[in-house]
Amino acid sequence: MSSTPTRFPSGVSSYGIPVFGALDVPANATVIFVDSGHAQTTDGNDGQSPNYPMATIDAAIGRCAANNGDHIMVMPGHAETVTAAITMDVAGVTIWGWGYGRAKPAITGSGAIDCITVTAANCHIHNLRLIGATASVTAHINVAADDVEIDEIQFDQAETPVSCITIASGDRGYVHDCKILGTANGPDHFIDIESSGSDNWIVERIF
Repeated sequence: MSSTPTRFPSGVSSYGIPVFGALDVPANATVIFVDSGHAQTTDGNDGQSPNYPMATIDAAIGRCAANNGDHIMVMPGHAETVTAAITMDVAGVTIWGWGYGRAKPAITGSGAIDCITVTAANCHIHNLRLIGATASVTAHINVAADDVEIDEIQFDQAETPVSCITIASGDRGYVHDCKILGTANGPDHFIDIESSGSDNWIVERIF
């Protein structure tokens, strides 16, 4: 009896793609693992095995193909301090964080930057912890694209950023089931829709 080769020989898979419960991963998608705490982590890896993950989310985005349903699996305990924005500039990519509580993957901004900026359509960001650590961080997430979904994010605000999310442009966004933890008197609001041309946004269940 022959078997189909898979990049995930140690896990449950279908057509070579790992099965993650209700997570929708197309059969032709590339799945890339990111884990700063793994002994073998480096951005020189292709990241297609959890045993040889990539070190940074931004480098993993660079290995994705547009509108291919590619997923970046950010492992529990992953941590990055970014001095330039993580740029989601490949359409149709999902960043999927794994872990609960303080084991959620943590992205800390350092400098006058947005921690993550989304410039390509049909992207999805799920289950990260975003931290504004310095007085000059401008936003946790900046969106300049259509059909972006943001959910299960924990936004940690102290003096900065003033906004968790800024919408520079883009229609039909969906932000839901997020938490905001404020520890200082600095932030002004959760979301700032900066463009009057941004239509049909839904924001619900923000705690």
